[in-house]
Amino acid sequence: MDEKMKPCPFCGGDGIERCDNPDHGFIAACIGLEIERLGCPGCGHDPDHKMGENSPCPFCNGTGVNH
Repeated sequence: MDEKMKPCPFCGGDGIERCDNPDHGFIAACIGLEIERLGCPGCGHDPDHKMGENSPCPFCNGTGVNH
């Protein structure tokens, strides 16, 4: 496979920015508290920490491929 056609290592190939909030572990550990209900301020409750379809990956500009 051509090197340029490999999936972007930062978004996994879907072109959507991933949240890098270092508090994800802390938020997950706060069972029953208000912070768990609100979730992460960046990605909310997304299990893959995706920021949303309107947030293109800054490393591949939303293309999903490694440049």
